[in-house]
Amino acid sequence: MVDEQLNHDALNEHNRLRALHGCPPLKYDRRLAREAQAWAENLARLKIMKHSICDEYGENLASAQSTGKAEMTGARATRNWYDEIHYHNFNKQFQSQSGHFTQLIWKNTSKAGFGIQHSVDGHHVFIVGRYEPPGNVNGQFLENVPPPIHGQSTPKSKVPSYKHNEQNGPRRTYQDELVIVRETDRKDHNGSNHITLIDSSKRSRSDETIPNKNEVRIIRAEKKRQRRCAKRCSIM
Repeated sequence: MVDEQLNHDALNEHNRLRALHGCPPLKYDRRLAREAQAWAENLARLKIMKHSICDEYGENLASAQSTGKAEMTGARATRNWYDEIHYHNFNKQFQSQSGHFTQLIWKNTSKAGFGIQHSVDGHHVFIVGRYEPPGNVNGQFLENVPPPIHGQSTPKSKVPSYKHNEQNGPRRTYQDELVIVRETDRKDHNGSNHITLIDSSKRSRSDETIPNKNEVRIIRAEKKRQRRCAKRCSIM
């Protein structure tokens, strides 16, 4: 079931931040929200972060973990994605450290939908954002990811610390890379309840990578959609 509150919060925060860059507001798309919700449910069941495989939409992922019940709002996930602006060079094309930010801001993207799901034990929560037309298209960054408008200030927030997954070595692409953001839950005065945000943003559309075993497991969950996407993409 689509979470209307999540979509309301995430979309409002997306549009507030996009306005700082002179980018038009996104419109809510219920189909994208339903598909994002289905993918979030699949990730929660498997307790892993992996992207779907289709170039017809853009995709941002976020996951929170806690010793208690994991919590994350659409606005919070959006702000964490936007915080990558601190690592973005507006004079370059795709940059692996700012892929969430660039998809969020992408000027040519016009609609979005979001999904959220907890794991059965409640210790993990996954948020999926899907966007059309997709962003992060190599060769189109300069016109689609403008810097903040003169006189506008970006939100002041603590710059997250990032740890990059090195296990894939030189073959690693942005699709395989998990960016881990660690924050201490402010409600926990004893310091025992930590929240870990594991974010992953869909790679630049020019990148290619071979699916691993976990990725294949997820692909099966959307087998019908993947066949449809593959057919459409092969025609393009």
